[in-house]
Amino acid sequence: LPSQVGRVDLTSALARREDLSFDIMPSKRRNNGRSKHGRGRTMIIHCCNCYRCVPKDKAIKRFQVRNMVDASSQRDIREASVYSTFMLPKLYKKI
Repeated sequence: LPSQVGRVDLTSALARREDLSFDIMPSKRRNNGRSKHGRGRTMIIHCCNCYRCVPKDKAIKRFQVRNMVDASSQRDIREASVYSTFMLPKLYKKI
């Protein structure tokens, strides 16, 4: 019959496929470096260093607390200040 000329026997094709051993690529991390877990997509944020687009759950989040002025300037301000217990404010930045 002309309709069966191009047809392939599926059982023999499946049997040949089972004979091949497919190696699975190793995964470096169980969560693939993300904390998404069940969400399809997450917001994209920009890196504060290079402005690269990174998914929010993959980005490394840091909370940086720094002095507004360096140590030598801080000493000069403390010596020139009228108040003996004056504390300079700190700079709080989420990276």
